[in-house]
Amino acid sequence: MAANLAILCYGARLPICRIRPLMLVTLLVPVLIFGNTSWSEESIVHIAMVWSGYLLAIVGAFTHIYSSVFISRGELATGGPYSVMRHPLYAGLFVTMTGIGLQTASLSLTALLLVVGALCCIYHASEEESQLVRLHGERYRKYQARVPAWLPRFSLWDEPQEIMANPRLLLKAMLLNGALLLFYPFIEILHALHASGMLPSFFSYL
Repeated sequence: MAANLAILCYGARLPICRIRPLMLVTLLVPVLIFGNTSWSEESIVHIAMVWSGYLLAIVGAFTHIYSSVFISRGELATGGPYSVMRHPLYAGLFVTMTGIGLQTASLSLTALLLVVGALCCIYHASEEESQLVRLHGERYRKYQARVPAWLPRFSLWDEPQEIMANPRLLLKAMLLNGALLLFYPFIEILHALHASGMLPSFFSYL
C-alpha cells in the first residue's frame, strides 16, 4: 500500500503532498475552534481516543528526535533507527500527527490526518531518497535493498558506539516536536471551553 501511495503522490506531484506536518495540523485550528466533537467528554470513545493520542505523541516525538541524532552532515545515516527502517524521522512525525488526530476525539479528523499525513510523509521521503541516490549512488541502493522503508525490521538493529550528531538538526527536531505537542493542551482547552458553553459550537463532527 505504501508503494501505491508513493506512486500516487510522487508521480502525480499532488499539491497537498507538499504540505509540511506543522502546516497540516494548523489547518485544523478553525475546525476545532468553531466546531466540536459529537462524542461527550465522559464517553469511553472520547477518553480512549484522547489517551491514545497522548501515548502516540510521546512515541512519535521520541522517535523523531532520537532519529535526528544519527544524522551527520554529508554522511549516510544507517545506524540506530535507520538500521531497521529508512524513514524513522517521517514515521515519527506520522505517529505524532495521528496522535493529534486522536486527541481531537474525532474519527473523521483522525482519518483525515492519517491519509493526508501519509501522503505528505511519503512524498517528502521520496524526494529525499532521490537526492540520496544522487549523493551516495550504489551504496544507498544497497541500503534500500536491505532495509525496509516504513515497517521496521528490528532484527537488523545496529547501533554504533559513537556518533557525530548535527546540533542544528537536533534543535530543529526538538522545536518542531515541541510545536506539535503544543496542540495537545490547546485542544484540551478548546474541549473544556466547548463543554462549558463559553465557546459556542456551530457544528459537530464525528
